[in-house]
Amino acid sequence: MALLMLSLSSCAGCEPEVGSPCHERQSFVDSIFTVDGDENKLQSNVAYNQCSQALCLSVQGSRPFCTVACSTDADCFAEGFVCDVPILTGPFGCFDYEENGNTCVGSEVPRKYCTADPSVIEERDREYGRDFDPGAGEGEGEGEGEDQSP
Repeated sequence: MALLMLSLSSCAGCEPEVGSPCHERQSFVDSIFTVDGDENKLQSNVAYNQCSQALCLSVQGSRPFCTVACSTDADCFAEGFVCDVPILTGPFGCFDYEENGNTCVGSEVPRKYCTADPSVIEERDREYGRDFDPGAGEGEGEGEGEDQSP
């Protein structure tokens, strides 16, 4: 029990993975992930070294952030995040994408990810002293990611 308390207390102030930046250099993320106004976009790239599942999500033009696949809100482990369906396009949009003829239209098995309102991401950035300016990054391209947006 004492060891558990020690490990929990040693991480006071640590940022949860869900909602954190996808890479330690935002300019790298900006070089391969285009934030589009009010669109939701999900991208997978193993270079997103801050994300255990290599999944980076932008919701309604928010700063791209790490997300994970989920079944319930309890899977998200971050304040303000819920388990929901942020996209309905491409293979990240539903489990039966190929069986549906490479579309998620009419799918009854959408994929869920931890997501949050952009204001939650903005508050997290303020809390951890980050600025986010969409499109400000210059290309440092470490590789293209697989992009899924409507």
